Amino acid sequence: MATSHISSSFTSSRILPVSRLHPVPRRSRVLTVKAKIREIFMLALSSAMIEGKIVSWTKSEGDQLSKGESMVVVESD
Repeated sequence: MATSHISSSFTSSRILPVSRLHPVPRRSRVLTVKAKIREIFMLALSSAMIEGKIVSWTKSEGDQLSKGESMVVVESD
């Protein structure tokens, strides 16, 4: 079992709580939340690697994220 840290491939970003991305007026009866989702490219840890499992996150909501900084720890077989 191997683990690795996956890092960001974009310059700078901020992990925001979904509620801060698209505020919904308080008087609205229907709660609609739209999250801004980014795909993150995960490098293979070996030539035979097909998939990996996120074991833990190294960042939390609201944390700053810089290019090359670790975001998650990945486990592969």
